[in-house]
Amino acid sequence: MSIKTIKEAYIFIGLFSLLLIGCNSKDTSYAALELPLNQLEENYKIHLLEAVKWLDSIETSDNIKDVKAYNMKARDAFKWAEPVLSYVDSENYKSLNQPNILKIEEEDLTDIKIKEPYGFQVLEESIYEEVPNLESIKKNARLISKRILLISNSTQLDYIKDYHVIWMIRDQVVRIALTGITGFDSPVLERSL
Repeated sequence: MSIKTIKEAYIFIGLFSLLLIGCNSKDTSYAALELPLNQLEENYKIHLLEAVKWLDSIETSDNIKDVKAYNMKARDAFKWAEPVLSYVDSENYKSLNQPNILKIEEEDLTDIKIKEPYGFQVLEESIYEEVPNLESIKKNARLISKRILLISNSTQLDYIKDYHVIWMIRDQVVRIALTGITGFDSPVLERSL
């Protein structure tokens, strides 16, 4: 055995020992985690309300360049809130980030419902059409804005624990790998990340 190999083994054993000692610590004070958990709901709602602000700006604008800029800012704010929203309210998250595909619901042969999609993907596709329909864009932005405002006003995160945050981060990493890298989230601009 060479001296280099022995040194590497001692370094490895030393680092592994430090890891074991750190993991076996009996200190259960989570004071450092309480502050970020208290701020989680505040930051989450700030980003949701920022998305609402930019979506409302789309409604008041008649310039397509401004609409494109507002959409990017609203989407960025939504992406900051995405890990929490997808964890605490997955159905609303899915509806806000659904692809531009018609949904057909069939109760029986006489009751067939066709549901128009809405959300950030639909908004992006309608903004970047060859001839954008400003009324359709404003209608979709208004619908998204109202839904996000409702979510913001009705969400309480006081039950969230530190391990929930780890789960949110884990799910977000998976979401980025599955929908972000592939461009599913942003079909026109491919600006998912």
